[in-house]
Amino acid sequence: MKNLRLKTGATYGVITSLLSILIGMALHFMGLNDFSGGGSSGWVNILILVLGIYLGTEALKKQNEGFATTGDIVKMSAFLGLIMGLISGIYSAIYLNYIDPTVIEKIRNVAEARMEEAGNSEEQMEMALSMMEKMMTPGWLILMATVMNTIFAVVVGALLSLFLKKEPAVFD
Repeated sequence: MKNLRLKTGATYGVITSLLSILIGMALHFMGLNDFSGGGSSGWVNILILVLGIYLGTEALKKQNEGFATTGDIVKMSAFLGLIMGLISGIYSAIYLNYIDPTVIEKIRNVAEARMEEAGNSEEQMEMALSMMEKMMTPGWLILMATVMNTIFAVVVGALLSLFLKKEPAVFD
C-alpha cells in the first residue's frame, strides 16, 4: 500500500502542478494576475489542489479494492503536495528570475504601498523589502513552495478524508 500511496501522490502531484501552471499562465496572459496577495489566482490554486487530492483519492481507492483510510489519504496528499511544491517552486523560480523579472518589481511595489498605508517607517520598509528580495531567490522560492504546498496538502487531505475515506470492515 505504501508504494501505491507514493505512486498515486506523485502522479497526481505532477498532474495538479501542471494544471496549476497552465491555468496560472492563462490568467497571466489574460491580465488577471493579482499581485496583492489575496486575489483570485490563490483561490484557483486551492481549488486545483482540492481537485487533485480528490482525484488522487479516487484513484487510490480504485486500485485498493475501493478502500482508503484517513492515513492513506493524508500520506498520499503529503506526497502530492511535495511533488506539486517542487514543480511549482522550480517553475516560479524560473519564471520570476528569468522569464518575467518585472513581476518581482510589481510585487515589491504592492508591498511598499501597503507598508506606507500602514504607517511603517522608512527603516522598517527597507528592512522588510530587503528580506523580501532575498526570499525571491530561486532556492528560497523552491524551498518555500515545497514546504507550504506539502503542509497545505496535508491539511486539505485530512479534511477531505473525513468525506472520502472508506475503511474496510473490521469483521467480515
